Amino acid sequence: EISLGLVGSEMCIETEYKKSKNARKESQKQKMIRRLISSAKKLCEKGMALLDIASRLGVSLSTAKRYVYSPT
Repeated sequence: EISLGLVGSEMCIETEYKKSKNARKESQKQKMIRRLISSAKKLCEKGMALLDIASRLGVSLSTAKRYVYSPT
């Protein structure tokens, strides 16, 4: 009976750890996307074509358009 309680608490700890790890990954992903959007907008302001921006950032043309025209 005691061992079942430990298994349950260990499962809770593991679940919380995974949630925390996923939250950190998502936060890092959001930071990277914000940097890409900022870079895309700066390149566009310098007169670079969207296709060249997409190529430089390693994203698709439609993604580059979203980045350049996003309201952030």
